[in-house]
Amino acid sequence: MGIFSTGCINNSLDKPLKSDRALKSVEKVNSLPDTTAVAFEWELVKDNIAGYNIYRREISDESNLSGKLERIAVIEDKYSSHYVDMDLKPETRYQYRFTTYTADDRESIGSEFVDTTTIKNILPPVYIVTVPNLPNMTKLIWRPHTDPRVSGYVIERQELANNDWKQVGELDHRYNVEFIDRKLDSNKVYKYRVRAKSFDKTVSEPSEIIDTKTKPLPRAVMDVKTTNNLAKEIKLSWQENDENGIRGYRIYRSSSKDWGYSKLGEIRGITYSDKIKDDGKEFYYKVVAVDNDGLEGSKDNIVPIIGSTLKKPKAPSITKTSITNNKISIEWEPTDQRTLKYKVIRTYGQPFNKQTNDYYIDENNFIDNDVSSGIEYTYEIFAIDQYGILSNSAEVSDMKIKK
Repeated sequence: MGIFSTGCINNSLDKPLKSDRALKSVEKVNSLPDTTAVAFEWELVKDNIAGYNIYRREISDESNLSGKLERIAVIEDKYSSHYVDMDLKPETRYQYRFTTYTADDRESIGSEFVDTTTIKNILPPVYIVTVPNLPNMTKLIWRPHTDPRVSGYVIERQELANNDWKQVGELDHRYNVEFIDRKLDSNKVYKYRVRAKSFDKTVSEPSEIIDTKTKPLPRAVMDVKTTNNLAKEIKLSWQENDENGIRGYRIYRSSSKDWGYSKLGEIRGITYSDKIKDDGKEFYYKVVAVDNDGLEGSKDNIVPIIGSTLKKPKAPSITKTSITNNKISIEWEPTDQRTLKYKVIRTYGQPFNKQTNDYYIDENNFIDNDVSSGIEYTYEIFAIDQYGILSNSAEVSDMKIKK
């Protein structure tokens, strides 16, 4: 038990004392109760004493009026005349007696009983309301407490999956009657209660319990489609989310189906074009709706959809090569119906001084008239489609006119 006194307190509360009825006792004691404490003031005893003993008992009912008194303090200063007994129960009756004692351990008879009752504890707050359907948060407000002893409030929260109450906030001043609890889960029910706290650090019983629910996430976006036949581009489209308060959609992309998604952007419409440099490049996509509070739909349960840019056309197939009359002739057949024309790259020269020439042709053959004997030529033939996409090459190497 914590004890405070203006005098010096001896911790030897069990030290035996010898009763001396001739020793003058404390005659007049005034008391002033608070919620969890009682303050005392008494007239000093001028006899040759060393200090004072204070005894107490709790009166739970009339049956223990004759119960044993417990010595709770020894004040080792005869000039001390004030003492505060703290950490008591609110609205509880106590009886006290005071004695004097001497340096040779003699003790006077007890004073008259001092009968006092601690005052009633502060009441809990009332008229608590919540503002539901907020994004990952909830707001509580209540009526300011009318008791001037109130110094603020303690806010407690309980989740449905857990019966324990957890303190989530503390406010100072009795007029501070708004609390916003943040970083909550979406679409979840929480229970709250509020306690008042006083200047002497007592706390009221909890208020009535009030339920609230956070705002749900937007529903999943439906009917997401991607393309695989566009050059350097993947287009996405989806069905509009008709919930109220939807401000747009966020598009996420990854090269892996199960992880590594990064946000490409946020748009208001229901189509998106992803510009990509590579041909035949595949990506996985997830599209989520975003509301006016910035809440986005869950990506966790979305089955990603794959899209790709247009693949390269297939390389042509070499059908014939020949060297006649100091000419090199190459013939081929297209293997892809997308093929519109061809590119031929001729490479020749020494290993550290290679020369190249590019030729664009519409026919399925190439005749090289500009060749020299004794030099080795290599040819790469590419198919080109309507978007200018080149196939992989079909290569003809080691073409050489003898000297």
